[in-house]
Amino acid sequence: MLFPKGILEKLRKDAPKYESKLSKEPVLSLYNEMYQARCIRSKKLEILRHLLQQKEKVQEVIVQLTKCNESLLAECSKRQNPLTVAQADVIGRYTCISSHQLHRMNEPGILSMDIHPSKDVVATGGIDTNAVLFDRPSSQILCTLTGHSKKITTLKFVNVNGDELFITGSADEVAAVAVQESEKCFVSVSKDNTWCLYDILTGTCKSKVSVTSVQDCYRSASFHPHGPLLGTGMATAVVEFWDMRTKSLLANLKGHRGPVTAMSFSGNGYLLATAARDGVRLWDIRRLKYLSIISPYDSCAPINAVEFDSSGSYLGIGGI
Repeated sequence: MLFPKGILEKLRKDAPKYESKLSKEPVLSLYNEMYQARCIRSKKLEILRHLLQQKEKVQEVIVQLTKCNESLLAECSKRQNPLTVAQADVIGRYTCISSHQLHRMNEPGILSMDIHPSKDVVATGGIDTNAVLFDRPSSQILCTLTGHSKKITTLKFVNVNGDELFITGSADEVAAVAVQESEKCFVSVSKDNTWCLYDILTGTCKSKVSVTSVQDCYRSASFHPHGPLLGTGMATAVVEFWDMRTKSLLANLKGHRGPVTAMSFSGNGYLLATAARDGVRLWDIRRLKYLSIISPYDSCAPINAVEFDSSGSYLGIGGI
């Protein structure tokens, strides 16, 4: 309705007075234009209300992230390496004790893996588009998860409010998934040049950031353990740091050759390991400085995974 009720009644009452004085077509045309403008205004107001609600939800997530990071930072200052951490000479004597065929033989290959934080269960994502949960003590496959149409490039266990959940990402778009320490949200980075912050319980996207370069798509991601900082690895060999509160780009690291396929922060947050075609680079995050490079494989064997252990004493590296 364009007019208040009282004015509308008066216009109807006085309408006969203007019957011979006004041309109906121009008036009707003007009325239609006013009506369309009112409809557009109403739609825009609804969009604005929705955006404001989304902003409030994002702010709630940012507050949760900040509180979690402050708590983790306080714990880190008191943390000492556990006595159970294996010594280097012990690890040097490790040997393979078993091998298992978990995925389809016609499409062999495992591209991603995660270990349950409290159970002796391993999850693997394969080229065959399946995810497998494997019980190590019994050497039995607990279940095979299907549904993806392309190879599974990333997967993570999460535990929210006692509910054990499992996140998988496939090569149709998603390149990597990073779960925040609070396990209330996660980030997915994609080959469509975007990264998105999701609420784990609802699965809703809270925030989305895009890069402008068509060639500069995302290939890997990792949350810093003690701050609202997200690291992303790019197809153009660049490592970027994002402030999750403002969605602003803080800094970038250059030096790799080829796409940055994996990355991991150390437990104390001082070091970052990144992998690309030229090997694994270690960076000092406090100074944004390159420290050293590790090349366990030849240049023809790409590195697909790097991960610090919980103590920060060791770095696991995986390649093809």
